[in-house]
Amino acid sequence: MHSVGLTVIDLQYRSYLQIAIRPLLAWDCIMELARDLMHLKSSNALEGASQSERESFHRVFWICSILFHELEAILKMYPIGLRQFHEVVPLPLTNSEDEGFFYFLAQASLRKLLTETLDVVGYRVGQIVYAPIVTAELCKQIEEWYDHLPPPIRFPANSSPLFDLRKSFLRFQYFALHTVIYWPSVLQYLELCADGNGDRNAGKMQNLQKEVRSWVQRCISSCECAEELLVQRHLGLQFTLWA
Repeated sequence: MHSVGLTVIDLQYRSYLQIAIRPLLAWDCIMELARDLMHLKSSNALEGASQSERESFHRVFWICSILFHELEAILKMYPIGLRQFHEVVPLPLTNSEDEGFFYFLAQASLRKLLTETLDVVGYRVGQIVYAPIVTAELCKQIEEWYDHLPPPIRFPANSSPLFDLRKSFLRFQYFALHTVIYWPSVLQYLELCADGNGDRNAGKMQNLQKEVRSWVQRCISSCECAEELLVQRHLGLQFTLWA
């Protein structure tokens, strides 16, 4: 267990340092790490682990998940099933008041929400998955995430300059997630317009127009917030450019 832990930590740091400038090499490292983590969780290797070792595993898992899914999106790679472990690996805990951990926990919880969102809304198997009730619930969850942000990493929900890369990247992801949530509304609106069924669904079209306006506003906010992230290289730059 100890030797495996050292290997996992070593891979995590290597991928962390490479992701901004060598995404393909980072993918190789993070893929190896993700497979090791899934094997550990699927086997009995953690049954005899101490509470401290379990907490370390949880931290490494969520670090891996954050980096892995960003690279997966950027490089257009196929998922390997890591997100299926989100429900069985708890978010890490700590008694520390360190700002860095607050940022990490905010990233992990937002990543969990994003992967859950992609599982229930969007464009899958050639069909538009439009569910306004689900959209409303997802928006509620992300607003709850925002409301519970600790003061050290809390950001204003506008495009004003922050001069803080951590807050800037969280804000960018916050707006970007809204665009993901509202994207099925855009597809549904375009489909109804193309089929000429808009006049027969006046009530639905009115609601769709409201959601599409929200999508446009969030897209504009994402673009405005991205400017601050593009002035220097950091771990979120690749994801910002891709988005």
